[in-house]
Amino acid sequence: MNIIQKLPVGVLQALQWTALVLLPATTTLWLALGPIWGLPNVQEIGATLTAIDAFLGTILGVSAQTLAREQAAAAAVSSASVQAELEAMREELKAIKGDDNDDSK
Repeated sequence: MNIIQKLPVGVLQALQWTALVLLPATTTLWLALGPIWGLPNVQEIGATLTAIDAFLGTILGVSAQTLAREQAAAAAVSSASVQAELEAMREELKAIKGDDNDDSK
């Protein structure tokens, strides 16, 4: 089972927002203001934030793709099951009506 499937939707949305918005914005702000204000370890902290963001984005992206494939496969199985049941019902209805040879009625 995919770890993303175990997470509540709110947690997943927060992680996605963090990876897509918060970390890149924080990194840019730190790298831009660090030299101006003489903040310590500007490059090291910027590189660390970028590495964390890349890791989080990759994990979320791979997990989301895996989840999407699993959901698509489940939907296909469900669709095939419904189609088979519908066909069985049609055959049963034909048998009841006695129309086995004539589909035009």
